[in-house]
Amino acid sequence: MLLLSTLLACAQISIKGTVTDQNGTPLFNAVVHVDGINASFQTDESGNYRISGLNPGVKKLTFFLLGYKKVERTIDPKNGTHRLDVTLEPLSKDLSSVTISGDKRPTTVMTRLRPVEGTAIYASKKTEVINIENVTANLAANRARQVFSQVTGLNIWESDCAGIQIGVGGRGLSPSRTENFNTRQNGYDIAADALGYPESYYSPPMLAVKRIEVVRGAASLQYGPQFGGLLNFVMKEGPDSVKLQAETVQTIGAYGFYNGFSSLGGTIGRFNYYTAFQYRFGKCWRCNSEFDNYNVYAAVKYTSKKGTSIKAEYTRMWYLTQQAGGLTDAQFADDPQQA
Repeated sequence: MLLLSTLLACAQISIKGTVTDQNGTPLFNAVVHVDGINASFQTDESGNYRISGLNPGVKKLTFFLLGYKKVERTIDPKNGTHRLDVTLEPLSKDLSSVTISGDKRPTTVMTRLRPVEGTAIYASKKTEVINIENVTANLAANRARQVFSQVTGLNIWESDCAGIQIGVGGRGLSPSRTENFNTRQNGYDIAADALGYPESYYSPPMLAVKRIEVVRGAASLQYGPQFGGLLNFVMKEGPDSVKLQAETVQTIGAYGFYNGFSSLGGTIGRFNYYTAFQYRFGKCWRCNSEFDNYNVYAAVKYTSKKGTSIKAEYTRMWYLTQQAGGLTDAQFADDPQQA
């Protein structure tokens, strides 16, 4: 028995080595597995491993580490200690190219102005931006109560059924002709007389408006004497990707309402242009409330190589409208449509 145990002890072998990457850096915690043995071995911080007590015969060793390709080696040790160094390659795979495209246009109805927009400062001010293209509203009739429906704290009056004059008020102020808001189009005042008679008789066609900026709080200190805040209609521009884009919208409604809207826009070289024309006619639900309305807007912008831009705009509105007078309680009870 003693002689047999001595012979078996002499026949046992060991395998050692180092596991590195392609740059020769030792790999820590790389796993070494020997087929036929219910055990695994790991490399130390120097990348070294040692497997002892193996019986003679062909051995299959598998080396693997997270993030590296698996390596298999076969060795037929006879006796003593054998060295087996292994280099692992990073696990990589060539994938097909992926193109990601996006759209700078907002996808929500309401957003906020940044603290600084161009030369304007909106920090510490309450602001709302209505993205018209995402609004579910009757834009052909300039339906203000639908356009401003998600802005809290506003009162809306609709004195006509075509939105020729929209009435917006805030903080409990009268919405009559938006007299308590500083009303602007592309940043310039569109009121009849900003200081003496701030009522707004002109309303831009919503089909030509890109967004509406509502600034309250201290906006009156920055833009004018109206302490209700600022209402700025930002008009559309021509698309940058095409030279010519045309749009037409024809709408008919109750009481003989008709709206015809057409626009052209695009970019040619460093010039961007946009023009829109709107014609509306019809009558409201009361007698003596017919209206006829024309709106024209045109803009050309030149942008230099350094980013400086110069823009020329032209706006004209002509309308003829009848406004039904007030009724006494008895007249309203008799016929609310009379005027």
